[in-house]
Amino acid sequence: VASGTLQLVGIEGVTVVGTALLRFNNTGQAVDKTLSIAGSDRDVVVRFDTAADVASFQAIDLQISLLGQGLRGDFAFEKTTVNGQPAILVGAANVSLSLGDQVRLRNGSGALLLSAQGLAGQVAAPIEMSLPGVGFTGNFNLAVNSTGAPVSTSVTVNGTTIPLNLPAGPYLRVTGQAVSLTVAGQTLSGNFFFEQITTAGGARLTRLAAMGVTMDLGGGIVTLVGGEGSFLLTAAGLAGRLTGQIAVNVTGVSFGSGFTVAVNTTTAAVAETFVVDGQSIALNLPAGPYLRVEAAGTTLDILGQHLQGDFAFERTTDSSGAALVRVAAANVGLSLGNGSQEFVKVANGTGSFLLTSAGLAGRIGATVSVTIPGVSVSGSLALEINQTGVQVDEQITVGSTLVTLALPAGPFLRVTGIGVNIDILGQRLSGNFVFEQKTNTAGQKVVRVGATNVSVSLGGGLVTVSGGTALFVISAAGFAGSFSGAVTLGVPNVSFGANLTVEVNTTAAAVNEEFDLGGGNTESLVLAAGQYVRVAGTGVTLNVLGQQISGNFVLEKGTTAGGQQVVKVAVAGASLKLGDPASPFVQVLGATGGFIISSQGVSASLTVNSIAVNLPGVTAGAGITTVEFSTVAAPVKD
Repeated sequence: VASGTLQLVGIEGVTVVGTALLRFNNTGQAVDKTLSIAGSDRDVVVRFDTAADVASFQAIDLQISLLGQGLRGDFAFEKTTVNGQPAILVGAANVSLSLGDQVRLRNGSGALLLSAQGLAGQVAAPIEMSLPGVGFTGNFNLAVNSTGAPVSTSVTVNGTTIPLNLPAGPYLRVTGQAVSLTVAGQTLSGNFFFEQITTAGGARLTRLAAMGVTMDLGGGIVTLVGGEGSFLLTAAGLAGRLTGQIAVNVTGVSFGSGFTVAVNTTTAAVAETFVVDGQSIALNLPAGPYLRVEAAGTTLDILGQHLQGDFAFERTTDSSGAALVRVAAANVGLSLGNGSQEFVKVANGTGSFLLTSAGLAGRIGATVSVTIPGVSVSGSLALEINQTGVQVDEQITVGSTLVTLALPAGPFLRVTGIGVNIDILGQRLSGNFVFEQKTNTAGQKVVRVGATNVSVSLGGGLVTVSGGTALFVISAAGFAGSFSGAVTLGVPNVSFGANLTVEVNTTAAAVNEEFDLGGGNTESLVLAAGQYVRVAGTGVTLNVLGQQISGNFVLEKGTTAGGQQVVKVAVAGASLKLGDPASPFVQVLGATGGFIISSQGVSASLTVNSIAVNLPGVTAGAGITTVEFSTVAAPVKD
């Protein structure tokens, strides 16, 4: 029995620092002796309880250095043979290891094998993490192989056989099989290992490799299987990316490929390059903190529509703290049309959706254009989707902001805008518009445009129709629709006694569209051929100069020979009563003609086929009579 400084010879890249105890007995006998050493005041006790041959070294608080790392612990060295070759079996206890400042092993135990090729073995130990919000559950091992070959053997320590199956090295890493990583409130389960690496910039960092990872984001709504990738650990936190099979488990919602899991618990952007198994890996992430499933330039198919854009899933909470999945969207594009031609184009959409087991719902702002000659749209518009059959009224956390999402019951996918302007044939329609791709009862795809609070102005404000609820249709032929509203005339003492209908048709053909609303209900749009924006009324009354003219009116924008904006009014089937309306002394019937409404007033000329005079001794003669009136204090010629 002897003790002294331990030195390792003949094993490249492995050094030891510490004091070892040598025990050797080949006498074939048990030994229990106390030896006195001349010149020393200390006795040496030599005790072997059995007659078995013993040749071993033991070291307490020994440090073994290899691959840039240092193991500290208690080690016992014993000669053995592996596959017929001499080797040294190293039993390990109380082993500790630090990988950077973030990962530590303590109180580890296991077995190592020293040979001429290097050191290989495994040590089981509890793991400690020093990163806020990051933790592991499960069993970890220290795996080391400084040789360039795989190791497949077994060793016996204190009567226990320990298998050693290690891939080719060199490496020193902490591995966990079927363990769980908790980060950013989310759990990732799989196989992980830590190792020290050097980045392209020369920094020494701890890498966390992941394989076979599974994750459940939002109660099975978004899942990951077969995930693999790398994370980097620094004093600031953890950052990395995983690839794998991402599934969105919501009926009727289908996302494209290219999704990855991005994690950054730090508040800074990450841009690092490092080498793994001879391959250079670049890790670029924006500042956090976050854990999200994301893809750029992918697709979303929902409610028969095909969207393109960048999408990211994040677990968030509502105002009550319940878990939800938020879908952040950017660069979203969508086309509404007839299947071969786009009529409404959505671009640069940005916003959020809410994803639950019931479906997807949300609103994103976007740039919207109408690809029909002579028709343009301006104003703030948004893409709204509610795949669920219920009203949505939720508050979700976006970053540090609580955002309210309120949508009526679905299902629908539509482009909406409040206070939107549509310029068409030189006229402007203003109101709240909803664009939806629909299939009419003839099986043709068109874009249906519903609108509320619609107004139009003719002649620079001479005639305004407002407060209407409209139905328009966009097809390959053009834009067509109608609405009714209250009429305001921009001249004094002239008014209509009922709402008028605004009719728009850019198709140059008759329009006859019908839509099935469900439940046996339909809605129809029927318009005469032509290209026009006009205001029409059947059986309505015009009040002018204290008189009432009833008939069928059509109002259109016009311009005089001198370039003045006016409103031209055609009238048919008109009647006029002079005197007491209950017993008029003159009644005009079946009149046709026209009006000119200008900023100066109203002028009219009507051709009358029938006049009835209710005066004693007075009769109206036969022939055509003209009725003229004007509130303009100047001659009118047009």
